[in-house]
Parts: sequence; structure tokens; C-alpha cells
Amino acid sequence: MGNVERARDDDERELGPAPRYAHPSSTIHPFPGRVILEIGCGAGNSAFPLLDLDPRATVFCCDFSPRAVALVERRRRTLPADKRDRIVPFVCDVSREPLCGSNGGMIPPGCVDVCTMVFVLSAIAPDRMPDVLRNVSSVMRPEGAGRVLLRDYADGDLAQTRLGDKGDGRKLGDNHYVRGDGTRAFYFEKRFVKDLFGDRGMALEELTVHARAVTNRAAGRRMDRRWIQCSFASAEAPAAPLPPPPPPPEPEWRRRAREAEAAREARAKREEAERAAREEAARVEGERARAALSRCERKVLESFLEELRIAGRVTADEIAARLG
Repeated sequence: MGNVERARDDDERELGPAPRYAHPSSTIHPFPGRVILEIGCGAGNSAFPLLDLDPRATVFCCDFSPRAVALVERRRRTLPADKRDRIVPFVCDVSREPLCGSNGGMIPPGCVDVCTMVFVLSAIAPDRMPDVLRNVSSVMRPEGAGRVLLRDYADGDLAQTRLGDKGDGRKLGDNHYVRGDGTRAFYFEKRFVKDLFGDRGMALEELTVHARAVTNRAAGRRMDRRWIQCSFASAEAPAAPLPPPPPPPEPEWRRRAREAEAAREARAKREEAERAAREEAARVEGERARAALSRCERKVLESFLEELRIAGRVTADEIAARLG
């Protein structure tokens, strides 16, 4: 095409011990046919065609982005009823939020026949990848009857080389980089992928590393692109579902508002206690004064009032007004 030439290099293909995938002979209630799960569905460009490819399939599709899932939901509403009821979009961070319905997720345990992850796993930190596969395994058909399909970046891809050449802190670890927009990219080696799935009891069916050389003749530039594509059988028994994620941290503004409200309540209680103490002290002093007056002789009271008048504490007019 024009000044661009694409050449196929030798692909690396490996077969594993898992048998070739076979269409299940029985369905799982309440689904009329196969159950497909697409992780990282985006706008649904892969999920919707599956409804036509398998007219009895139920497609669960999830994405980390609420906006992407909203686009899928909007398109789902335009479908005829027989298709609309067979696609279920939902928001999910598969590295932290359970897929399995027995633990708060959307999908019944042990019912998924095929799960696809296309350029999804590479965007997740390597230390979270085992949780992703545990999450996926919790909803897959048992006894190796299901398949997990992966397509992602392979080590040695041109994009990895460019990120490594920048030398500005883009490399986070082995084959793990951060792009300029803050997103992460992981480039898979064959052994890493097989170990990752093998630790979850998922046997390899087939793994291929595709290599393509794209040459821009006008610029005299060759671009080597590499990606990995593989199929793994589900585990003999579904994994335990992920626990529900912990509640999100309290926003700073909400914490400050809560602390300010608590301080106001404490101050109000303190002031109320001080007011009640003053009133009680005044009541006690009044009772003591009244008790003293009831026992006091007239001459002693007159002498006391005269002392107050001479000291300027009370005037003769005030005495006359009160006692007159």
C-alpha cells in the first residue's frame, strides 16, 4: 500500500497439552447456549458481532471505563429483543472487583465457556495479574471445558524498544513500562505467560508469537511489531472468587468536613456542660444564702446591709426598693 510494505517474519508457534476446544454438549441453566465473557470490551466492537456468530450465546462484556460501558448499553437498547437480552455490559476492574455472582459480581460461578482478553492484561501491573486470572477462573467452566483467549504485546515489539530508548524513567520493571499519557504497558514473554496461567491450573492449548515487519520505503524505516496470541483451557475446578474490594478512601474534603462537624458537636457539649455546672453552682449558693438568712437575727442582717452600703456594693435606694 503506497510506500508501506508489510512482510511476515517467522511466527513462533507452540502447542500445549490441552486438547482442542470442543463446543460444549450441554448448556448451563439459565443460559440457552454458550456463555462468552469479554474483558475490556471498549465500545463493544467485538461483543456485538458475537451475537450473530453464535445466535444462542449470552455475552457478558465488561470494561474499566464507565463511559465505554455506557456506549455499549446505549447500543444494546437499539437491538431487537432476542439480541438485547443476550448481551450484559457492566463496569468492572477485574484486578480488584469480583466477576463471580456468588461474591457480589455479575456472572454465575462456573458458567463461562470462552473468555477473551485482547490487549487488556498488558495494561495491568504484573503483581495484579494473578488476581485477574483468579477472578476469570472463578467464573469459567470446570474440568478444562472452557477456554481463555489472550492477545497482547510480545517482548521485542517496536513500541517496547522505543519506550526503552527514551531513558527518562519509563521502565518500571522487566518488560514493564509507563507511556507518556500515564498508562502502563507490559510486553509478554512466552515463559511468563505459561507460568502465569499454569499457576492457576490452566493448561496451554496453543501459543503463537506473531512477528510482522512494516517498512516505510519513503522514510527508509523498518518497524518490527510483535504480539502474542494464546489459548488456555480452564482449570479443573473454578478458583475461589475475589473478595469484595475494600471501601474507597475517604476524600480529603469529606474528612475535613467530618472532623469540623465533630469539633462543633464537642464544643457545643462542652459549653452545655459548663452552663449546667454554673447553674448548679448558683442554685447551691442560693440555697446556702436562703438557709443562712432563715437563721439570721435582724440586727445581724441590718449590720450586714450597712457594711455593703458603706463599701459601695449597694445603695440605700436599692435597699429601700427591695425591702420597702
